[in-house]
Amino acid sequence: MRPAYFIASSHGAALDSDLLRGGGRDDTATLQRILDLAKDGRGVHLLVDGPALVAGLEVHSNTVIECTAGGGFYLKAGSQRAIIRNAHRSKDEVTDSRISIRHCFFNGNSEGQSIVGPMESVFRAAQERDGTFMSGLQFFGVHYLSIEQVTLWGIRSFGLWIANAKFIQLRSITVDNGIPPYPEREGLSAVQAWLREHSHNRDGVHFCGPIQYLTIDGLMLRTLDDGLSLTADDASAAKADAMGPYVGFGPITDVTVNNVLFMGVSHAVRLLSATSRMDRIVISNLSGTVRERMVVISPFINRGRGNFGSVIISNVAVDLLNAFPRSQAYALANKDISPEAVAGTARWDWSAEPPDLGEETDLPLFSLNGQIENLQLRQVVTKGVSGRPIIRVGKNAKIASFTLDLSIHDPTLQAMPVRLLGEVERLNLLLDWRGSQPISCMGGKIAVLRQLDVPLRECCSLR
Repeated sequence: MRPAYFIASSHGAALDSDLLRGGGRDDTATLQRILDLAKDGRGVHLLVDGPALVAGLEVHSNTVIECTAGGGFYLKAGSQRAIIRNAHRSKDEVTDSRISIRHCFFNGNSEGQSIVGPMESVFRAAQERDGTFMSGLQFFGVHYLSIEQVTLWGIRSFGLWIANAKFIQLRSITVDNGIPPYPEREGLSAVQAWLREHSHNRDGVHFCGPIQYLTIDGLMLRTLDDGLSLTADDASAAKADAMGPYVGFGPITDVTVNNVLFMGVSHAVRLLSATSRMDRIVISNLSGTVRERMVVISPFINRGRGNFGSVIISNVAVDLLNAFPRSQAYALANKDISPEAVAGTARWDWSAEPPDLGEETDLPLFSLNGQIENLQLRQVVTKGVSGRPIIRVGKNAKIASFTLDLSIHDPTLQAMPVRLLGEVERLNLLLDWRGSQPISCMGGKIAVLRQLDVPLRECCSLR
């Protein structure tokens, strides 16, 4: 059956909104009527040739949404949902496939969305009534998904959220929270107020397992939380439906990410695995600035031991920005968490092991924890920051093979290249740094150390 081609303005859409300010007539019913023609398997290619005000749309298999001539979508106030999501969301089944979205601007109208999330959730301000996080684009249970040359602006929570998916291609995507600049020069009280207003889990591109066969080429990210998150088990909270009823957990494997620019994000890349497998992950060509941490590899504090296979991160030119201690910066935001929400975290799958709280508070460039078989950090270039390690090997880390190629610009010798609390079986270290103490040992162990041309402290002697 040949796909049908529809130009929105020729089929009743008003397209009289404004992509930055909203307003205009509601085009939801008109556009949804066109998209629903794909219900019977017929292909639909919808060309949106202007700015559409919508309350949220559902897409089916064999659908292409393309924007031109300033086309895009503005989420109507009070919608409290994704701008576009697949019609058959599921944590287990896959019904929808062959969906493509390209050349569109999406405005999530964050300030126009009400707080309706579950009272017992610490993420309530970012969630829909059923606990699903408000997103720009949301796809749960899809195969053959392609998204290219889109901008996601002002989304309440996750810019793009994908779970239970295979065969995914993302190209040239920008996610900008659309919030005011970080008020660094105005002092701690201004930062506290800013975080209280805006810090409700605003991720850029977020994946929850199971995910397989994912390629990403070209991301520009300005987010208050994670820029790019790959979470096999998202804090194990998915087991209690804390991410909503349509998101489960499972392995994330066979992933390549290339060309990512960070514009002052809080956390750039987060890889989480409590028990589900994460393997064959390749991330390269990263640049920009981050506020708190550049890469986090972890089971998330103490919710499982982690299950990481091979992870390669290469060609990194990222610098740390100044940041207040988290205990100070988030003091006001934490006061807003209700007692019901704090009690609700008891449903999560907590480990009996003591948590490594420094994973969240030390604010290194790379924060490493959990069981990792093979980790390679190659051609990493950064600047030294006083009091913050470049690499933090957490106390629950057990890394079998670790290759680190690191160059630090540090004329005042204030950097701490490696803070070691956990265990590394084999460390291959190539370090370009003028200092004399590359590894700060805090109870950690290294069994075999290679390619180190500067002296070590006695506590790091080979066992």
